[in-house]
Amino acid sequence: MRRQKKAITFFSMIVLGLMTSLASAYEFDLVEPEDAGFDRTKLEGLKAVADQLYDDGRIPNYVIALYRGNKNFYQVARGKTGLEAGQNVDANTIFHMASMSKPLVSTAVFRLIQEGKLNLNDPLSKFFPQFSQMMVAPGGDFGNQFEPANKPIEIIDLLTHTSGFSYQQAVAGFGDVGELYDELSIFGFGSSNAEMSDHLDNLAEVPLVAQPSTQFNYSVSTDVLGAIIEKITGMDLASYLDKILFEPLKMTHSQFVLTEDQVPLMSNVFGSVPFNPAARFEVIGKVRDAEDAIDWKIGGVIPAEIFVNKPRWYSGGGGILSSANDYATYLTMVANQGSIGEVEILNPEFAALHSKSLVPSITSDGFRRVFGDAADYMTFGGGFGIKREPDDLEAIDYIFWAGAFNTFFWLDPKDGSIGLFLTSHWPVQYNISDRLEQLVDDARL
Repeated sequence: MRRQKKAITFFSMIVLGLMTSLASAYEFDLVEPEDAGFDRTKLEGLKAVADQLYDDGRIPNYVIALYRGNKNFYQVARGKTGLEAGQNVDANTIFHMASMSKPLVSTAVFRLIQEGKLNLNDPLSKFFPQFSQMMVAPGGDFGNQFEPANKPIEIIDLLTHTSGFSYQQAVAGFGDVGELYDELSIFGFGSSNAEMSDHLDNLAEVPLVAQPSTQFNYSVSTDVLGAIIEKITGMDLASYLDKILFEPLKMTHSQFVLTEDQVPLMSNVFGSVPFNPAARFEVIGKVRDAEDAIDWKIGGVIPAEIFVNKPRWYSGGGGILSSANDYATYLTMVANQGSIGEVEILNPEFAALHSKSLVPSITSDGFRRVFGDAADYMTFGGGFGIKREPDDLEAIDYIFWAGAFNTFFWLDPKDGSIGLFLTSHWPVQYNISDRLEQLVDDARL
């Protein structure tokens, strides 16, 4: 058994029932945990952890699903797409993946590099010249002396969040710069009237929070990568991901925009605070007059039907909708070094970059702001966080990422095992990823 790990603090933080039809989707073999090398009795601890949140009315639903190779060896779910209405959630329910979009877009970047259409060291200004002369406000504080950027922002900086870009105050907390991101709604969810070009132009006017390549700062970098993909391919990001990922991998419930018949298949987003501070918000409480009724401590935040509307720009950093089975298909491709069966998305050389540290010279300080004490054994690869063994920093424990609506995944490169926890709650609050991954570790036979 591995030693117990420290818990990750993520950005101060980020089944059984009615099965929906996926006739043409990639199909996993449903097997018993023991057939994949795990003890079912010990895996039941996963349900107990999630049930604490659900029974207390703090999350509207959840799906936990475990995979290895082409096997789905554990699956449990509770709740419905509409709290106590709608369909039972399961591994085919569509959830808002938010920042779990980032690994998918990073794969698309590696595909362009593999094809010779892009290079890790290409400067951002090659594609968008407005970024050729950036200024830096160290720490995001306008009280500090501004400095000219001493090197160009490169593709590798965008992949690893070492570009010097930031996010809005609520996500990244960078004082004056974060406030400007809010004021200009740079790559913000509510900026539906702005085009991609507007976001890029505004971003180029805001100082960086650090010199490029020197510091990990969680940021809009992946949205910028989406813009570069569109520039190179002449396709919008949604169409390009359909072409190189979703269609070949048969990820039929993965997209940026829902069709009308998919709306019932997606979970509404609930939460403890409104997504839009100006919106009317009420905690739901009990909806049934029964002794076993749950006292919901959440309210409605984002209804699923809003996602039938095509946005003016596609968010590579946080706009993809997907399901547990679909996302596990993608992760299985990553675990298989770029392929599933006869379908190759990346060759092994480029697929390996997902789990290779691409920031070897970055100290733990930048990670500490995001991951707390776990920063001591964290690094970052191509779109994935990399958790190393605390007592052996050369050994990878697992690669992972998470989303702002309390979704997360992990992938253990040693045996290809995959875990997903999905729910629909805003904001990021429930940091149970490390507990769940440890339970799965402890269940190995």
